[in-house]
Amino acid sequence: ADLSTYLFLAGPRFTYRGNERVTPFGHILFGAARSHVDFFDVVGNRVRVRDTAFAMAVGGGLDVKVVDALAIRLFQADYVLTRFNDDNQNNFRLSTGLVLRLGKQ
Repeated sequence: ADLSTYLFLAGPRFTYRGNERVTPFGHILFGAARSHVDFFDVVGNRVRVRDTAFAMAVGGGLDVKVVDALAIRLFQADYVLTRFNDDNQNNFRLSTGLVLRLGKQ
């Protein structure tokens, strides 16, 4: 089987800018999840199932500024809820990376 899920989320982000170098943030995001499942049944026929459902993510993280236009995201942790077929799927997501800061600061 081949399973893919894509999240399309938007919402407010709350940032504390009390320190010039370290920026903690939190967010609550709402939107949709799109799931694609491909598999072969017992007879060998290819079956494709597509579904769209409610999705939500609540979390936050910590950015550390390297230079004006670049920061390192030390961590971002999110609780992710999707609701396919009237069943809740509860997940946890942890990520890190680089943040490009475009525009005026």
